[in-house]
Amino acid sequence: MRTSKHLVQRLGYTGARRLLVVVGSLVLAVLAVLMIGRGVERAEVLAVLLFVPVFWALVAFDIVGGLLGAVVATAVYVLLRRSAIDAVGSGQFLGVIVSHGVGFLVFGLLGGVANGALRQSFGKLDDLDTIDDSTGLNNARFFLESTALEIARATRYKTTFSVATLDIPAAPVNGLGRPKRAALLVELGKMLLGGARTVDRIVIAHDDSVYRVAAILPETGAAGAAVFAGRLVDRVGAFLLGHGVVIAPDAVSTATFPGDEAVVERIRREFTLFDTATAKVAKGATRG
Repeated sequence: MRTSKHLVQRLGYTGARRLLVVVGSLVLAVLAVLMIGRGVERAEVLAVLLFVPVFWALVAFDIVGGLLGAVVATAVYVLLRRSAIDAVGSGQFLGVIVSHGVGFLVFGLLGGVANGALRQSFGKLDDLDTIDDSTGLNNARFFLESTALEIARATRYKTTFSVATLDIPAAPVNGLGRPKRAALLVELGKMLLGGARTVDRIVIAHDDSVYRVAAILPETGAAGAAVFAGRLVDRVGAFLLGHGVVIAPDAVSTATFPGDEAVVERIRREFTLFDTATAKVAKGATRG
């Protein structure tokens, strides 16, 4: 079940829409080929193929696209039958024209509704998603939610937690090319998870300039956070150096709550910007 959910989240609305277009078009094409093989009249074969543009229109523009596509498909079908109508009159073809027109309209309407629901569902998944697809680590939204809970708990129960961050320059990572970058980020995620305690939460967020790794360290003071940060920069630095990515000496930092409230809040504001940028990309993909 988790695998299916993760697959759906990785696919996204744009991927799901492309899959629908490909599969739907293939099904209609196969149906048309079967009709040709059975010797069905050419106009009726073309009528089946007219569902293809209706399908494309509803996938692109939901109900409006489906209805407009249906109207256009009906008009095109009438044109296909025009010579026969001129020869024997419209009465003989009125029933078949109406049936095809109703079929196009129902297909466009129901398909448009279904596609709109699919779009909204993926939008909700994006709003709830707390996993970074490229690494399998937690994302910026998870960081904001978790640090808010840690702050509330530390304030109420007088406990302590720390945050360690490490900035990785995005340019050399992105310059590796898509396949190598994807493989590198997957391995980075596995390495970071393998080096963390069970209670620690590892997060990654990124924009065009930086990949920021953050570790939320419950019940950890400043000294423990400094030790963790030192090990983090050594392990990640050695791993990335083998891929031609160099981390700056000042790329790692720590903050402890209580004590570094202003720093923790600044880090949270920065992760809010990461989350906002990610949300805009996701929503743009959903609309597109």
